[in-house]
Amino acid sequence: MSHSLRSTTKPSACLWAAAALSLGALGCGDNLEPPGAEPDAGTPEVDAMAPANSVCSAPIELLGVQAESGSATGDTASSTLSPVDLGDCVTAGDTAIAQQVVAYTVPGSGRTGVEFSLVNDGTPASFDTVVQVRSACEMTPEELATSCFDNASFAERRSRGTFFAEGGDTVYFVITGDPEPGDGRVSEGAWRLEVFSDAASTPSIDSARVTILQTFLDIAVSGGDSGADASGVRVLPYIDEDTIYDTNFDGMGDQRDRVIFPLPEVSGETSFSRGVRQEAFGNLYSGDVVAAEVSIVDRFGDESERIRVDVLEPDLRGPDASCDQDVDFCAVDLACEEQVCTVPTAVSDACDAATAIAIDTPAGDTVTTATQALSLPAGSGVFTATCTETGSAEVLFTVEVPAGGPFDLLATTALEATGEIDTVLYARTSCVDPTTEVTCNDDADRANDVYQSTIVIEEAAAGSYTLVVEDYAFAFDPLPADIELQVSLRPVLSSGASCDDAEVENRCADGACTDGTCPEPLSR
Repeated sequence: MSHSLRSTTKPSACLWAAAALSLGALGCGDNLEPPGAEPDAGTPEVDAMAPANSVCSAPIELLGVQAESGSATGDTASSTLSPVDLGDCVTAGDTAIAQQVVAYTVPGSGRTGVEFSLVNDGTPASFDTVVQVRSACEMTPEELATSCFDNASFAERRSRGTFFAEGGDTVYFVITGDPEPGDGRVSEGAWRLEVFSDAASTPSIDSARVTILQTFLDIAVSGGDSGADASGVRVLPYIDEDTIYDTNFDGMGDQRDRVIFPLPEVSGETSFSRGVRQEAFGNLYSGDVVAAEVSIVDRFGDESERIRVDVLEPDLRGPDASCDQDVDFCAVDLACEEQVCTVPTAVSDACDAATAIAIDTPAGDTVTTATQALSLPAGSGVFTATCTETGSAEVLFTVEVPAGGPFDLLATTALEATGEIDTVLYARTSCVDPTTEVTCNDDADRANDVYQSTIVIEEAAAGSYTLVVEDYAFAFDPLPADIELQVSLRPVLSSGASCDDAEVENRCADGACTDGTCPEPLSR
């Protein structure tokens, strides 16, 4: 997405869902079943004769082969045939965007999983695709919500997905583009559709553990899959015995709040015990989640039975502490090596390279400030905060709070030079030790769309602090960005002192400044 979109908007509920469904676990209507469903009894009765000028009159044929990938290619920009009505799959009633159809013969017999993707080098990344899957080319599916595949993930605008069909049947992929593709995107173009099918098999689950580690979920499961294609763990979080946590922020806690996390290195194994650790969006790490239903899914989205477990949130350990990553966990930035929490080289190198910000010691009752320009790099980083997802690259600074205070330490990116870049800002007393984080802020004023960050450490202890600045983890790209950081030391005044009512130049230790004078301390 454009840099402005990236920096000014938080993901919507539907985009959260797209990010969560990285395995494409959606299904289709008619005789196409969503993952976990039973096959419908037969194909709907429809007129097989398509109008001569319809895209359905000249589909691209693709014959599936069991347990093998196949592909078809085309270019919607070259299509001169009339498009079919996609219903609500695109902008309501919009049929102006060119389409092409692939008629895919499902291999084998019985219930079969089908996985398809346009995310490949045959489909330009700029092509904002939409795919509708049908059991009859001329018939608009009744279940539009489960037959329409738009963005493959939060940042990927090409389409992919999974569904189940009966071996021997023909299914139709209607390939088109988004009528409003956005900056740098197109609605028509070349494409390559890759399809893989295999006999469906349902995974099983034997045990599960879910642990919150800062903003990450650490999930361990054991189970099996006779098809040897288990690929992920599905988690449905609860905030009490019966209430589902509203992961996608749609105002309703329901089955749509299940989140899928990929399980690496399981494909090819019929029985396994594996773990996955992944940054958890949707505030799953907020402390409200107390339990979860956990299941294993395969590459087609077929699901095991669910088991319910309590969600653990242990105290995390810093450098040189003992660990086993089962009960005693290191903080996320650290590694557990030979049962000791160690600082990775990338973390120590970043700390060594931190830029020192020189700031004058306040003289009397007047605040001192220093402003530092910086460029947030593109890509991912190695530090983790506690207040929000922070997978982006970081820039580190050190600042000294002098003796002789007390002083408040303030820092902000909410400056004119930062513009609308969505930042995260946090402070530690030890750069290499995440357990020393003092404060963290994502958005200074989200209610008023201020997505820059501000932190305040009141009466900060004298010593060195590391300030970490980065792009919000789900800020689309992230792109490099030039911003500013302002750091201030604000004197904290005792009762009777002259003070600033606005608390900009100074602050009273024992209450709000009133008529220019600090109040007496409240009696205890």
